Amino acid sequence: MKKQYLWFVILSFLVVSCELEQLPEATTSREAVFSNAQGLSLYANSFYTMLPNGNGSTTLDAMSDYLAVKEIPSFLQAAYAPTNSSGWDWGDLRNINYFLQYNVDPKVPVDVRKNYNGIAKFFRAYFYFEKIKRFGDVPWIGKPLDVADTT
Repeated sequence: MKKQYLWFVILSFLVVSCELEQLPEATTSREAVFSNAQGLSLYANSFYTMLPNGNGSTTLDAMSDYLAVKEIPSFLQAAYAPTNSSGWDWGDLRNINYFLQYNVDPKVPVDVRKNYNGIAKFFRAYFYFEKIKRFGDVPWIGKPLDVADTT
């Protein structure tokens, strides 16, 4: 009897799960984002995470005598290297360039598209300002890079 019950449960799972073809809820299609003003607004809001915030504000205090710590900081151990330092991240620029490339849907009024393109161009300029301030000469990338790009 237990074997029949087990086979029935396995068969019912197989029958129920045959034709499940849904998009993941965490993602959306390009058409859904760029075909209305609300989608453009939500995408443009993601650029604001580039602005400075209070995270890491106590790190500088830890490097001076304002803050007492018990462990040896990694900067004293010469443990900083390009692999564990921050700043050489180009994901924000890819998101901005992706937005500028695909914000061309004629369903959205031209004024709305121009407004959000202006916001995106401001954040691209801010991104490059921060990179040049930190690293000096950096490459200009004016299109969204693909994973297979060698540039």
